[in-house]
Amino acid sequence: MTLTDIVRTSSKNFELLASDLDLSLIQDEIEAQESLLDKSTFRQSFKESPFKDTQFIGCRMTYDLDHEPTEEELIEHLKTKGVINTNAVELEDYYLLPQVYEAVMRLAGALRAEQVGRVLVTRLFPNGHIGAHKDFGEYHNFYDRFHICIGGKGCHFRSGKETVKMMPGEVWWFYNNLEHEVWNESDSNRDHIVVDLKLRGDKMAIRESIEGAEL
Repeated sequence: MTLTDIVRTSSKNFELLASDLDLSLIQDEIEAQESLLDKSTFRQSFKESPFKDTQFIGCRMTYDLDHEPTEEELIEHLKTKGVINTNAVELEDYYLLPQVYEAVMRLAGALRAEQVGRVLVTRLFPNGHIGAHKDFGEYHNFYDRFHICIGGKGCHFRSGKETVKMMPGEVWWFYNNLEHEVWNESDSNRDHIVVDLKLRGDKMAIRESIEGAEL
């Protein structure tokens, strides 16, 4: 199956790029490396975090500050400036997840991306909720956000006034500059790969044809 075969009409804030993909090898890999989900807890543990019901593996990340910030410094920086640095670097855990890496590279190739930004494996717990928030700053104006849906029983995802249900085996683009939130109303973990890509043209002008690249 190719992305060309299954591109669907986009809505304002979401676009389903692919469905019915067999991503079981990626899910097996994540489960085999579950200990990586416990390595970093700051994203979900600071007092104003919308991610309290999540775990994540940082594969590619950006760093705005040239020193290790206090929690108060980082929250203030994110509130006032958003994320600034657009240059992501690969972290060592990425090399432990070759199936994840391959999926990201296939997506980037299929969309003819000019640059890869952050890559995270995110887990939303059963009956968990990612609180309402919006992404802003130079970084989020530069990149488009994609979700590769790996495991679970689906989740409801709101961006602005639109809500969709994302299911395993699907690939979605969504507009993350608007307020968004996620609900996992199931008894299973929901695992996604979050991928930021710089595409040709301005943000929200990404509807170029996809010429037969397989995910």
